[in-house]
Amino acid sequence: HALADPSNGQMTIYSNDMKSYLMRSGVASFLQMPRDRVRVVWMEGPQAYGRTAADDAGFEAAFLAKEIGRPVRVQWMRNEETAWDTKGPAFAFKVRGGLDAQGNLTALEFDARAVDYNHLGYNEADTVLIAQLMGRRRSMAASGGAAAPSEMYAIPSRRTTTHVVSLPLVWETPLRTGNLRDPNGPQVTFASESFIDELAAAAKADPLEFRLKLLNAGAADDNGFRRARSIAVVKAAADTFGWDSRPSPKRIGSGNILTGRGMAYTFRGQTIVAQIAEVEVNRRTGRVWVKRLVCAHDCGLVINPEALRRTIEGGMLHTLSRALYEEVRFDAEKVTSLDWNSHPTLTHADTPSRIDVVLVNGDPNPNRPDLPHYGAGEAICKPTIAAVANAIYDAAGVRLRRVPFRDARVLAALKAANV
Repeated sequence: HALADPSNGQMTIYSNDMKSYLMRSGVASFLQMPRDRVRVVWMEGPQAYGRTAADDAGFEAAFLAKEIGRPVRVQWMRNEETAWDTKGPAFAFKVRGGLDAQGNLTALEFDARAVDYNHLGYNEADTVLIAQLMGRRRSMAASGGAAAPSEMYAIPSRRTTTHVVSLPLVWETPLRTGNLRDPNGPQVTFASESFIDELAAAAKADPLEFRLKLLNAGAADDNGFRRARSIAVVKAAADTFGWDSRPSPKRIGSGNILTGRGMAYTFRGQTIVAQIAEVEVNRRTGRVWVKRLVCAHDCGLVINPEALRRTIEGGMLHTLSRALYEEVRFDAEKVTSLDWNSHPTLTHADTPSRIDVVLVNGDPNPNRPDLPHYGAGEAICKPTIAAVANAIYDAAGVRLRRVPFRDARVLAALKAANV
């Protein structure tokens, strides 16, 4: 919501936008007003790190206020927000890999297809909804992409390609793309770490030991610093969980409830994260309950450990909701998932009974005893979906290749595999 006042030949906008200075520049450009005649006053209100900024209500209120010469207040209702706000970019992947006779990973091909998303959310005049509906378009080169599976893994031959649908084409659809916490991290890590797990299964190797083998053999990083920290974080997660060494999947039992554990590892910048999920899969209904989550996290110097733990727990639960429930449905004209029924989210009843967080904020390299502080939040979201998917495979022996893991989708996979 926003209120715009055009009094005294200037435009004053009251908004809870996250980037007030960028909104000022964007509105000035959109209304063709001098920037010094536009003022943005931040007001407390709800926000979301997914939309970043892209304050459509502020632009719309300013446009209407200028047209009629009177103050205008615009408020989107929740169903309108769900329908028209930006959505996380969709991805599809095709991955191939090769193992030698000893079960060593020798080659990996990682092909990603995605929509661009980098230019929305910064209050640029041509990217907000009203500008798109008015037919304003920017000509720009596609810049969205997908990061390859961890460069810390020692893979003798690898090829990574990304095919991107540019924003001008996206804007011709009812879907708007923008940053959704770690913009492409959960998608890419779901594909890459699920496939690393699949390779471990093909090699009949323990999934954690398979990853440590790839990490220990690596050399292409900053003098072993990030690789050594990655090894420490993966081991810390395993020790905290009480990981038992065995290949996946486990032997499937005869009861309705199947249990399993899975892991995923990633990094973002210099922040290293490894997560382990323990799940129960109901073979009769397809329901997946993630009963335990473990996160080992190294973001360098930690100033406030309790605040960081809460950030980690919140990030995992947010991504767990995306893993199990959240899915945007649409037809040729509009988004159709507009409420809690058509777009369900994680509830208190679905949360894990146990969450363990271990902060690995030490450097195993004695030549670098002091670490700076790195970003902590976005990296948390990257491995959760992959860890849950790998745990489902360990429990039931089925690979889920599409998110979310709703009951019907899981049940269909179980029936197809005669589980």
